[in-house]
Amino acid sequence: VIAYVTLFGLGYGATAPLRGAIVAERFGRRAYGEIFAGQNAIVSIASALGPIVIARMIDVSGYGEAFTACIAALIAAALLVSALTKID
Repeated sequence: VIAYVTLFGLGYGATAPLRGAIVAERFGRRAYGEIFAGQNAIVSIASALGPIVIARMIDVSGYGEAFTACIAALIAAALLVSALTKID
């Protein structure tokens, strides 16, 4: 557990400054605040509702359907990011 927490913290913490740099490079500094505000609002709402929705799904239909829903959401997100990513 200690190794996991340490590695997760290092990996997740290292992305914080990179996110800002990537947004500024891709979209310019002029829209930086607006982009981050919109992104963080969506992430915050999903982060708050996700556990509640999945817990309810587990109560109603069990773990199998909840895991399937999580996997489907991850696949959908990967496909969306893949479709929207510009290859230079």
